[in-house]
Amino acid sequence: MASKTSKPKAAAKAKAAAKPKPKAKPKAKAPKVRAVRVAITIDCTRCMRPIAVDAIGPEVRCRACLHGVQVGSDRWLALIKEPVAAALKGADEGRSVDFGDDFTVVTRIDVAAPACRGCGAGIDAAALADARGVHPCACGVGQAVREADGLMHFIHKDALALAGERGSELETCEPVAFRCPRCATGLRTDGTTRAIACARCAGDVDVPDALWAALHPVRPHPPLYLLIGGKR
Repeated sequence: MASKTSKPKAAAKAKAAAKPKPKAKPKAKAPKVRAVRVAITIDCTRCMRPIAVDAIGPEVRCRACLHGVQVGSDRWLALIKEPVAAALKGADEGRSVDFGDDFTVVTRIDVAAPACRGCGAGIDAAALADARGVHPCACGVGQAVREADGLMHFIHKDALALAGERGSELETCEPVAFRCPRCATGLRTDGTTRAIACARCAGDVDVPDALWAALHPVRPHPPLYLLIGGKR
């Protein structure tokens, strides 16, 4: 014969079993595309002024003296590969690397949402990765995008594209007058070339260093974004 206390216990168990179990929270989906923000500064090996790197390639051009600093693939890998992997795991990587007598490089690499270099508005990383050539913004400033090449795939096997690079062309400025140091003839430069032809001397004249530096002051370049595919 069942005891009197067993019935309430059985009823409580049945009531508990009848209660709906709370639904498990869905796991957050991994983003299809992650953006790694890369900011790099290199010392020019000729004039020693800092160069805000605006492209990843075999040569980094100093806009102050027009000298090209050679950066081979092995050095790019040494600079970026490990910090990119660490950034994707949540680290904020900043480092300074001294390549002996050649040059010193300072990098800052982290995961961050892409932003327009003109107005600062956020840009969807997946849309940026799908763009080729230029990704437009309502402010009128486009973001250059190019498909990942072999070097980028060495940096990360799932690299899709690189955004934010700037072309090697120098910006045109309002023409500035100066005098030929040999014959004092008036000359003008718009800052796009260092050598100006002097009609009186029948030769080229270099724009003075002070004037050239004033036309091309050192400015920080907006960061580059390495766009990396995630789990789909």
